[in-house]
Amino acid sequence: MGILRVGKLKQRSAFRRRRAHGAALVEGVISLVMITIGTVAAVTLLVNAGMTTYYKEKIGFVANQCATYAASLSPGDDLEGKTGAVARKLVAAMGMPNHSVKLKVEELPIEERMGLKVTLGVGGLGMFGSGDILPTVVSMQDSAVALRNGSPSGFLWMNNNPKFSGYLIPVIKVPPSGPTSVGMPLYIP
Repeated sequence: MGILRVGKLKQRSAFRRRRAHGAALVEGVISLVMITIGTVAAVTLLVNAGMTTYYKEKIGFVANQCATYAASLSPGDDLEGKTGAVARKLVAAMGMPNHSVKLKVEELPIEERMGLKVTLGVGGLGMFGSGDILPTVVSMQDSAVALRNGSPSGFLWMNNNPKFSGYLIPVIKVPPSGPTSVGMPLYIP
């Protein structure tokens, strides 16, 4: 009887060990699933953060180019119309969807000159992941400012001066602080 009793005790302790090992296996599987889900979510967020940074750089570049273009136009031109057409072409050339490009051009006085502020918004930018938790598309915007060119309002032709014969000299408005404040050397013949 003693041997039989020792055998039952061994069976009971083996059963307890198996139950403990089974619980550890279930905990391990659940932990692995949680780690996998967390890793997938972290990678998705990291990829989306990289994509939004990439889009923001592209939109900032296009906004800067559009501001420079708008500043080079004549004051009588349709600033928003012409700059909007250039913006749509540049956005498409940069590999982004151009069907929802919004552009706004504002004049801005800066010091003694006039500047133009261009605000460019692009929608429909695709993201990584499903639409259940994270958005699949985003809209972004950026602004850029450019000074209007200090282009001359006319040219002066000095036909009878031998030093300047054959040259067109630009005529610009002299600022109140004097001609040396323009930042260019002054040459008096």
